[in-house]
Amino acid sequence: MKLDYRRTVEGIAKKPKPHNGGEWTDARKRSFVMSALRGARWPVKYQTIKDAYVKDGVNPATGRKCKLHKCAQCGNLFPQKDMVADHIDPVVPIEGFTGETYLGYNWNELIQRLYCEVDGFQALCKECHKLKTADERELRKVNLRKRVVSNANKVNYKLLRSERKLSHKVRRKSHNPAGWAPIRPRSC
Repeated sequence: MKLDYRRTVEGIAKKPKPHNGGEWTDARKRSFVMSALRGARWPVKYQTIKDAYVKDGVNPATGRKCKLHKCAQCGNLFPQKDMVADHIDPVVPIEGFTGETYLGYNWNELIQRLYCEVDGFQALCKECHKLKTADERELRKVNLRKRVVSNANKVNYKLLRSERKLSHKVRRKSHNPAGWAPIRPRSC
């Protein structure tokens, strides 16, 4: 495992590359694994598009005969090549993964979501799929920002509390050199 923390010319530290003989970062390995999983041909996914078949018609782009499929979002008819099998529940959850993660993903949960049954897919045209994916990505970013701010506030609150305790102890010791008990004013 090669860890490279040297600074570059710009002064930014390089990320560690613990995978593939010191060539890959965690993000690169996650991307590789995810690409391999997505590349597997899951038959249920293709069945979803076949089930969206409505009628034979004419491809508007080429003028040739084709099978037309109905988009679950906009309701328009499209040739099969313009359809995508979309996961109804996103593979990467909007609220983030729960439980133990490796490389930022809970792989057991991810595989269950990726390889769902036919009722977990919907047939969308490429444009509707593009818009839905962009919306999910934006919601994921907003949710991540909320979690980061929330966690930062928790950390700051804990840090503030610990600083208060520390300053209180320092004050107690400065008033009482023995440091074992606060000096209380005497009541008359």
